[in-house]
Amino acid sequence: MYIFKIAEILGEIFIIIALGFFTVKKSIVDESHFKMIADLIILITTPALIFYSMYSTYSPDLLKTNYFIPLIGILVPLLTFVVSIFALKAFHVPVDKQSVFYVISIFSNTTFLGIPVNMALFGQKSILTVILYDLGHTTLFWTFGIWLLTNERVSVKNLKNLVNPPMVSLFIAIAIVLIGIKIPVFIVKTAQMVGNITVPLAMMFIGMNMAYINVKEEKVGGSIAAAALVKLIVSPLIAIAMVSIIPLTAEIKRIVILEAALPTMLSSAIVAKQYSKNYRFASMGVLATTTICFVSLPLILYIVSLY
Repeated sequence: MYIFKIAEILGEIFIIIALGFFTVKKSIVDESHFKMIADLIILITTPALIFYSMYSTYSPDLLKTNYFIPLIGILVPLLTFVVSIFALKAFHVPVDKQSVFYVISIFSNTTFLGIPVNMALFGQKSILTVILYDLGHTTLFWTFGIWLLTNERVSVKNLKNLVNPPMVSLFIAIAIVLIGIKIPVFIVKTAQMVGNITVPLAMMFIGMNMAYINVKEEKVGGSIAAAALVKLIVSPLIAIAMVSIIPLTAEIKRIVILEAALPTMLSSAIVAKQYSKNYRFASMGVLATTTICFVSLPLILYIVSLY
């Protein structure tokens, strides 16, 4: 039953991606609009989504008593990053695509796929673990992930790249939750409405990019295969190894493994475009891992069932 649910969710993704592809083919939008769309998502809708999700989901007690789950959400991609360094060299990923390769290899689509897939598999009770894992994972993406994409050495001058609207929104929301500030309902609802635009617009953006990609000319088949291998196989294996040595309940172990096995985060392509870092390569990575996970997820689910 849950396999059909996963197929249904992935089907929704592909339909919306196809709509983005259609808008380009019908000349509704063209490549000159891409920077504007990326800016809209990163500067406006994503901060709203993060703020609403944090404010409406978390509580001081939740953050204080379950801090280890966000830490796992940070450690899994960091350890995956170490492996991706060796994969990058083994598969001879071109130098100009290496920063994007790291990002599409280590960050999961926990926002759109994490909650519905885990609910389909483990029920409503899984939501708590999913959102806490996503807290650590998302924080790492908007800090370490941005640093990878900017491809610059750490310095006081370059730290400004890490101070981006989604990250600021995230930490403001955490502070508000911990302090216990009450935000007016109309502001929260506004953030919800604006934030709801983010995921479908990001998926359409992937489709728009695909309309301009000539796979033969890109010559990144080996690089995409390496990224998919690391993201869909190596990452969950690292999660399996980690939860095997950490005293967690069987339910939390299953959820962590599944989160690590999800395809590449949609925001990878959007952020890559904003920083002008091979956003087409990032889009190919998102689409490829999302497609391949039709096969990889059942395999990981079988392993998860052993816990």
